[in-house]
Amino acid sequence: MTQYYYILVTASFVLGTIAYFFEDKTVLIVVLLALWIALLSYSLVKFDKRIGFCAFIFTIFAFLLSRLFINALLPNFHSDYTIDVASRSTYSTGATYFVLYSLILSLVGLCVGYLPFTKKRAFTTNVIENPDYLKRIRIITKRLTFLFFLFSLLVTMEKIQYIWAYGYVDFYLNYKEGLPHICYTLAASYKFSFFLYLATFPSKKEAKLLIFLYLLNACVSLLTGQRGSFMTPLLFIIIYAFIRNSMSPDNPWIGKKGKLAILITIPFLCASMFIVMLIRGNDETSEFDIMTLFLNFFYQLGGSEAIIGFSYDLKSVMPEDQWYSIGPLLRFFNDTISIFGISDPIEFQTIEMATRGHDLGSFLTYQIDPNRYFAGGNIASSYVAELWIDFGFIGIFMGNFIYGRILAALSSISKPNIWKTTLILIMVNRIMTAPRASFTLFITDCLSFSFIVMILYILGRCKGIPHYISIK
Repeated sequence: MTQYYYILVTASFVLGTIAYFFEDKTVLIVVLLALWIALLSYSLVKFDKRIGFCAFIFTIFAFLLSRLFINALLPNFHSDYTIDVASRSTYSTGATYFVLYSLILSLVGLCVGYLPFTKKRAFTTNVIENPDYLKRIRIITKRLTFLFFLFSLLVTMEKIQYIWAYGYVDFYLNYKEGLPHICYTLAASYKFSFFLYLATFPSKKEAKLLIFLYLLNACVSLLTGQRGSFMTPLLFIIIYAFIRNSMSPDNPWIGKKGKLAILITIPFLCASMFIVMLIRGNDETSEFDIMTLFLNFFYQLGGSEAIIGFSYDLKSVMPEDQWYSIGPLLRFFNDTISIFGISDPIEFQTIEMATRGHDLGSFLTYQIDPNRYFAGGNIASSYVAELWIDFGFIGIFMGNFIYGRILAALSSISKPNIWKTTLILIMVNRIMTAPRASFTLFITDCLSFSFIVMILYILGRCKGIPHYISIK
C-alpha cells in the first residue's frame, strides 16, 4: 500500500507546483485538503504504531490549516475572538498562494521522510540491554522525578501568583524570577527525568502515579493561561500510551473504552481551551454553545498560518545576517558563553532581539505591531516560515523530511533502548509544537544543561553495571 501513497505524494507535489505558478487558489486548497486527509487516513490504519505521525498531522491542522479550511468550507463563518487585531493588515494575495504551496510541500516532505521507515528491517544481534541496568535507572529516575515535580510545581505556582496579580501579558514583559536559581534548574529537569523513566518501559501499574503527577502539573499550569503547557504534556502521554499499546497489544495501556473516551472528549477539551483564552483576555464567556466554541478554538489557533504569509511579505526587509531556523541553537550557545563574560544575552521584547536575536516571532511582531511587541506580545514563529527564509523551498522539504524520520523512529521502537528512546521522546515532544515554534527546539532540549548533568549523574550511579549482556 505504501507505493500508492508515494504516487499520491508525487501527484500532489506536481499539481501543487503547477497551481502555485498559475496562482490557482482553488486547486491549491483542494490538493492541500486531499493530501492532509490521505496522510491522516494513512496514520489511522496502524494507529497504535503511527500515533506520533498522526499527532503531528493533527497539530499541523490545528495551527496551520484549520482557519484556511474553515474559510474555504464555511465562508460565512465569523469569529470575533482571534489573534488578529484591527491595526494589523492581512498578508497579500501572493502570500496566500505561497502559504498554501509551502504547506503542501511540508506534508510532502513529512510523508517522504516517514514512509521508508515503515518497512520492517530484519537484523540479528547477540546482545540485549541488561535488565539490571534498566532497573537501576528506573529506580533512580523515579526518585528524581518525584523530587523535581515539587520544584516544577513551586515554579508554576510562582508564575500563577504573578499572572493573577499583574495580568497575562505583563508576565511576558516584566516577570522576574524570585526563587533561588537552583529551583528553576531542578524544575527544568522534571520532564527530562520523567522521559528517561518512561524510556525504561515501566509497567502501566508502576508508571501510573508518575503519569498522574505529570498531568496534574499540566493542569495546574493551565491556571497561568498558557494552553500549550497543558496540551503538550497531555498529547505526549497519549502518544506514549499508544506506543506502549503497539509493543504489547495483549496488554494495552489504552483499551477500546479509553480510545472512545478520548474521541468524545476532544470537542469539549477544545472548547475548554478556547474558554481559557477568553478568560485570560477578560472576554465574555457565556454567549457560546459547544459547537461555536469548538469552531472558534480552531479558527483562533489556526491563525498561525499568517506567520508564513507575513514572512513572505516582509522577506525583503528582514536582516540578512539572521538565521531563524537555527535561532534557538545560536541563542543557546550565546547564553552559554555569556556565563564566562564573553558576550551578553539578548533580552526579549527589545529592538535588539527583534533585529539581531535570530527570532522570527520577535521580528514579525515588531514590524507588524510595535506597540503589541513592547507591551509583551508576540505572534510566535513557525518552523515552515523559518525554513523557507533560511533555505528556500528545499529547506521546507528537508526540514519536514527530518521530522518525518524522527517520527518514524518513534514508530519503530519495539524494545527498550534507554538512551535512544529518551532522545526520541524529547524530540517528539518538542516537534509537536513546531507548527507554531522554531525548527531546532528539538535539538536545544537535548543539549539542555540540566539534562546533560542528570545523565552524568545517572551514569555515575550505574557505574559497575554493564549496559548490555550477551545472549546465546
